Amino acid sequence: HAATLPYRCYQENEMAGEHIILAGSGPSLKAEETQEYIKREYDAGAKILACKQAIKYLHDLGYKITYAVSMDPGAHIANPKKIFKSPETQHYIASSSDPELFKYLEGEKIVIFHSACGLPGELELYKKLFTNGYCMGGGFNVVNRAISICQYANADKISSLVILVFEFSF
Repeated sequence: HAATLPYRCYQENEMAGEHIILAGSGPSLKAEETQEYIKREYDAGAKILACKQAIKYLHDLGYKITYAVSMDPGAHIANPKKIFKSPETQHYIASSSDPELFKYLEGEKIVIFHSACGLPGELELYKKLFTNGYCMGGGFNVVNRAISICQYANADKISSLVILVFEFSF
């Protein structure tokens, strides 16, 4: 379905030079030390990449959400409780996502990425149907895939807010 839509695939280096605060929607996001870290780094120029419910949570705290990542193949996430339509957010959506998610996000800035699903021949299919056949791996949850996206997009620094704050530099 995604191959029939007018959205581009994400590109290598599109986050080059950026510090990305990657926020999952786990309980550690509400921790005082996490909130202090987000404020300090955001005020210093870091951009926020939020996953699922973290989009609305951080938006409601007054942050601009630059990027969001979603990859669930089920139609159940195509609603504001799961994925908030935050102004100016670029949504990275897995090509394997349900058509209802693309319909729900119609009119938003959407960029497609490929999430390894383990299907036979999936890499060949991505290469055949899309101009960019690169496929993100790294585990089967959205935060792991978001880290892969940031790595491929060449972010300078990734601060992943999962349980504790981890920083990656490449």
